[in-house]
This record gives sequence, C-alpha cells and structure tokens, in this order.
Amino acid sequence: TFEPSDVLSIVFLFSVFLLAIINIPECEPLAHIVSVSAILLIAYSSGSMTACSAGVLFGIVQSFTSPLPAQVICTYTISAFCSGCLRKYGKIGVGFGFLAANALVMIYLNSSSITIINIVCTLTSVFIILMLPKNFMSFFRLK
Repeated sequence: TFEPSDVLSIVFLFSVFLLAIINIPECEPLAHIVSVSAILLIAYSSGSMTACSAGVLFGIVQSFTSPLPAQVICTYTISAFCSGCLRKYGKIGVGFGFLAANALVMIYLNSSSITIINIVCTLTSVFIILMLPKNFMSFFRLK
C-alpha cells in the first residue's frame, strides 16, 4: 500500500516518461493509451482525489502537443474525477465513468462528438484494465 504522495510521485515520474513518448508523432496514440490506463488504474485503486490529481498531471503532459491545451487538461481532469467517483462499481464503472465524462466534456466544449482522447484509445485502456488481475490492482491501494 502507498500514501497518496507516493502515488502522485510515481505519476509524476511516469509523466516524464510520457513526455519522451509524446514527442514522437507515431506514438501519440500510445501515449494516450498509457495515460488513460494509468488514470483508470489509479481511479480503481485509490479513488477520485488521487485520480483527479493524476488527471491534471497527465493532462498537462498531453497538452504540450495539442492545439487546445486547456481543453485537454480539462478533459483528462474531469474524466479522471468521474472515473474515481464510480470506483464502487468496479472496473466497469471506472471505465464507463471515464468514457462518459470524456464524451460529455467534449460535447460541451466543442458542441460536437469529436473527442480529444480518441475513443479507440480509451476503449483499449478500459480493456487493459479489465484484463489486469485484482491482485495487481490492489497493490496500488492507499493506506
């Protein structure tokens, strides 16, 4: 088990790794998949407060290559918060919370259904989280 500050330190180090990936244009979808998977893992194991903080950090990292940086940060943060709020419904609830919040935020911001976080990347991340065993997921629980 970890303290919240330990989880956020790991997220910060992980976001530095993402900075290297996101600068390669062909690897941008991979960076989104890794970011969303990490957020879903944190939301499932640690709750909405830590997930929201992770969403802010990953949103900032993803915004470096986006023409709409404020919208990227907003999308990641609100989606992470909603997925953490649906933690009590398990992995499906965490994934659904992220998908629904991502779609709703982008409809509100763009007045269209075009999302900043591609739906394929998000569904891939949800599938990854669904395939992880519970023992691995419980390793990241907070004290």
